[in-house]
Amino acid sequence: MRYIILFLSFWLLGMGVLAGEDIETISDISKWQHPVRQVLLKNKVILSKVELRNNKQFPVFFVTLPLAKGNTSTTDYFNHIFLEILKANGYWSYELYESGEDFIILVSWDKDKKQIKVDYKDIK
Repeated sequence: MRYIILFLSFWLLGMGVLAGEDIETISDISKWQHPVRQVLLKNKVILSKVELRNNKQFPVFFVTLPLAKGNTSTTDYFNHIFLEILKANGYWSYELYESGEDFIILVSWDKDKKQIKVDYKDIK
């Protein structure tokens, strides 16, 4: 039990909840006007809410991702979507929290290599 509490404390601290970070939550997605929303709609990604953190410079998108289509590998399919979101977000890093999954997807841009960087953070 102690380990569960310790884990939750670190996880919440990492999410900015325990640190007193100001988080702006956008839950009425139909009124949210941002280029990222159009990318998500085009790619059939269901967006339930957005949390803006770190002075509104770091968005966390709460989503349901579609299944990969056609003969494209799953990694290629999703990296294409992640790159479109990154471009629409001005190459600012972001997180995707996939509902029903046990991980968060952290997407950033490596300026030196000029390529996308995708990390998966386990939240079990």
